[in-house]
Amino acid sequence: MIKCIALLFAVVLLNVAFAGELPNPDEDNLANFHLLDETCSGQCHLGEMPSEDLEFEFNSCVECHDSLSNLDGPQHNIKHQEDEGMECVECHFPHEEFDPKEICTDCHDEGWKALGVMYREYRGGMSNNNLPYLVVLTFSTF
Repeated sequence: MIKCIALLFAVVLLNVAFAGELPNPDEDNLANFHLLDETCSGQCHLGEMPSEDLEFEFNSCVECHDSLSNLDGPQHNIKHQEDEGMECVECHFPHEEFDPKEICTDCHDEGWKALGVMYREYRGGMSNNNLPYLVVLTFSTF
């Protein structure tokens, strides 16, 4: 009887630990936004986990949103695609909540005010550190 209880307890703990690794369906992020869209739901990953090189994920983005060079907005310039070989997930972190992205200021020293022409405030809000939420203009469906 004790072995059965111990086994049941271990199974429950294992499920709780695994559930902690799953994305939160209530978070405000791109992955959940795409899950709500029936036309693209479930197309982001080949299986449960992302591929090591993210090639499948990048191709999934391009399948619906076109190539980086054809997207609107100065942040999608051809330099980012050809010179740096940047992929969508380098700026659009699908499983993180929308928040200012540091990646722009890693290369650009113009500051948030100058870079702000490429972005809009997400739902009119500001982040905790008074910087606008950086959501690319092409995500105008919010």
